[in-house]
Amino acid sequence: GASAEDYAMIEDSIVKYFDNSGKVTIEDADAARAKLDREKVLRIENGDANAVRLLNTELQQDILIRVTATPTAHATVGPAVRLLAKAVSTADGRMLGTAFVDMPLPMSKTNISVYTRYLSEQLMGDMAKKWSNQTQTVGVRVYKTATVDDAIKIRKWLQATNGVSSVTTRGATGGSSTSYASFDVAYNGAPE
Repeated sequence: GASAEDYAMIEDSIVKYFDNSGKVTIEDADAARAKLDREKVLRIENGDANAVRLLNTELQQDILIRVTATPTAHATVGPAVRLLAKAVSTADGRMLGTAFVDMPLPMSKTNISVYTRYLSEQLMGDMAKKWSNQTQTVGVRVYKTATVDDAIKIRKWLQATNGVSSVTTRGATGGSSTSYASFDVAYNGAPE
C-alpha cells in the first residue's frame, strides 16, 4: 500500500542526513537518474570498471549512493520495508560502504526519520572507516629524470606528502643522462 510519495520521503530523508553539515555537495537524484539507465546501474553494481569510469564522467561526482527500498515479510518485526544502501567510488569502482535495515510499517514520518537516520549513520561510518583507517598502495613510475639522485629526491618529496605513510623503492636504473625509478606509495584516506 505504499505510494511513490512514501518512497520519495525515504529518499529525501536520507539526502537530509547526508547534507546536514552543508559540507557535502549532493546532486539531485532525478538529475542523476536521467543520466543513468538501468543497464548502467546494473553494470556498476556488478563491478564493470568501464561503467564506473563512464559514471565518473557523466555525473562528475566522487561517490554514488544507491538506496533500494523493497517490501519484505521476513523481518523480525513482521511486514516491513527493507532498506539497502551502497556507496561506490566513481573514480575506481571501490565499494566504500554498505548499510541495511528493516523499517517496520507503517511508513510514517517518524519511522522514516528514525530508520533513514540509522541507515545514513551506518553508511557514513563505513565510508569514514574506509577513508581514515585503510592504507592503500599505488604504483608510481618516474621516467627520464637526469640521475638516480633526482629520482631519490622525488621519492623524498612523495614521503613528505600529507597522507602518505610509506614509499618503497621497487627499482631504479640510470645511465649518464637519464634514469628510471619505480615506487610503491602507501597512503591513508582519499587518493588525492
